[in-house]
Amino acid sequence: MGEPSRRAPTLRPGKPEEVGMLPERIERAREIAAEAVAKGRTPSLVVLAARRGVVVLHEAFGKLRPDVDDTPLPREAIYPISSATKPFTATLAMILVEEGRLGLARPAVEYLPELSGEGIDQVLVHHLMTHTSGFDDTVLFPAIVEKMKSEGPRELPANSHPLNALPLAYIADLPRSCPAGEQMVYANTNYTLLGEIIQRVSGATLEEFACERLFGPLGTKGAGYSVRDDMREHLLERASGAPFSEEGVLPGTPGFRSEQWRQMQDGGAGLHASAMDIAVFAQMHLNRGRYGDTRILSAPGATAMSQDQLPDMKAKVFGMPERAAGYGLGWLVETHECWRYLTSTLLPRGSFHHTGAGGCNFWVDPQNEIVGAYLEVATEVTPDLEAVSWSCDLFQNVVTSAVED
Repeated sequence: MGEPSRRAPTLRPGKPEEVGMLPERIERAREIAAEAVAKGRTPSLVVLAARRGVVVLHEAFGKLRPDVDDTPLPREAIYPISSATKPFTATLAMILVEEGRLGLARPAVEYLPELSGEGIDQVLVHHLMTHTSGFDDTVLFPAIVEKMKSEGPRELPANSHPLNALPLAYIADLPRSCPAGEQMVYANTNYTLLGEIIQRVSGATLEEFACERLFGPLGTKGAGYSVRDDMREHLLERASGAPFSEEGVLPGTPGFRSEQWRQMQDGGAGLHASAMDIAVFAQMHLNRGRYGDTRILSAPGATAMSQDQLPDMKAKVFGMPERAAGYGLGWLVETHECWRYLTSTLLPRGSFHHTGAGGCNFWVDPQNEIVGAYLEVATEVTPDLEAVSWSCDLFQNVVTSAVED
């Protein structure tokens, strides 16, 4: 009989010197975050960095509710993390895969029979998870709007959220930009559909399944696919006029300030969480599926998620071409070919991460055993949703350069 496995690292506060990091570099990282708020680039920013389970930096700068009062931003502030939701949703799907309840190599229509259109039987669940289904939000959403105008509104399932239910109600015969498996086209629709699959296979809502199998076991009390009453005290309020406050990432979708967004339970962009919640989740993935004595995923499952599933495949992100996809199962994988503005220069190849529109990012660096989170309110974004105002890449560079051993 083999020896029992060693307890996986969990997060605890500590000093940089404990884990081979230079304290002066960690202090410089803190200064970069403080300067971002002091110089008006963002009104609200929480940062966290940890190595080998030791949290060497976790601070908040700015205000919780800029339009309402001067309440200081707490470290526990809960942000809408938008597309940074995707690794969480992919993890829920992988839990079902490991239990033999969901097959990634099976056609998506096996779980969503209402999907139709030319070549739809070739779209696998794996294609949804890697954004290679051919669905393209920049084409799909305008087509849905036109169908609604020409055909009128359709009856949606009882108690469904309109933004989630609309793609399923109108997706029949709508065009895809390319055949399945030909190109990565980053689209939230893929993860909206994946979230629906998770609900149907699990027999629970996305929020219920996540609380039972992910948030509860990890103890991430500030995370939720819908905003619960116990989360509201620390819920970040974006200033009116800030990007995505009144209108969502796509025209006509609800903004982050709306209750409609907060109750969306969308697999692609619906999660709200604090920096610590995110870091605990990231540490679990760094530990290859375990956190302390709790196992969320098997080591093979966690490893598959963080591996580049699309080597040599070109990508298109919000209509703009990228040279290489660099995508795992729910994770952006660092290749130094794609996602250039999203990450630092010093992150090693094979690090994995995900950003969210509006200024959120978190990452896992297996080579240096680092996890980090950077949650800000972006004050300016480009057409492809790059946060012009942010200092995340600078922050990541300094945190990585603090490694001394």
